[in-house]
Amino acid sequence: LEARSEIVRRHQRNVYNLGLRLIGREEEAECVLQDTFLKVF
Repeated sequence: LEARSEIVRRHQRNVYNLGLRLIGREEEAECVLQDTFLKVF
């Protein structure tokens, strides 16, 4: 569980920013962030 938290901590900003650049809406970028980490784990 600690390793997962560390992965999220290290990468969440980059994943969110990428989603925001690709989609252009904060709400959708948050969904991209959540979906990404759900698929990873």
